[in-house]
Order: sequence, then C-alpha cells, then structure tokens
Amino acid sequence: MNDELFEGIARLLQSDFPDASVEISKADDPKGFRFLHFFLIKDDKLVAAYIEWKPGYRIGIAVDINKEDNLVGFEPPDEYYDEPLYVHYKLKQYIQECKSTNENSKKTS
Repeated sequence: MNDELFEGIARLLQSDFPDASVEISKADDPKGFRFLHFFLIKDDKLVAAYIEWKPGYRIGIAVDINKEDNLVGFEPPDEYYDEPLYVHYKLKQYIQECKSTNENSKKTS
C-alpha cells in the first residue's frame, strides 16, 4: 500500500457516490497516519465512513449510519484489511446497504 493507492480509494468512492463528501488528511510525518472521511445522505440517513492507514500497517475501516455525534474516526476501526481494492469493495457494500461496520463488531482479515 502507498499514498497513491490510498488516494485511489477516495477517487473510486467519489466516482461511485458523486454526491458524497470525501476528504483525505495525513500527518506531517511521512510515516504517520493517513485518514479518509466520507459523508453521504442516503435514503434520509447519514452514512459516515472512515478509513485509516499507516505505512507498514493494515487498512482500518469503520462505517456508521445515523450516528448522532458523528464522531466517526475517533474510535478504532471495526475492520482491518490488507488490500485497497477490497477496502473499496467492502465500503461500497456497507454504504449501498446502509449498514454499520460495528454491527459486525468482529475484526476481519
């Protein structure tokens, strides 16, 4: 995984959901964390997705639906993956189904 692949996830999500807000932020340290925040109103529900990644580590994701405090990203991710394209696939699936990752509450490989 590298920054280009991480940014590719953002581009794919923006392409899949053009009405969504997709933002990337990263630490000043090149070895620090990268974050992606995704927000979309779907079927009158707020869908908030969060991805975190740090070079040398797995990709963590969380998706929350109608979370009242909207603090997605302030808690550890619910699931972890190795492959960026699988992260995109899983996020797209959760978003389309309006389903939260914390409903599974299991770490995934």
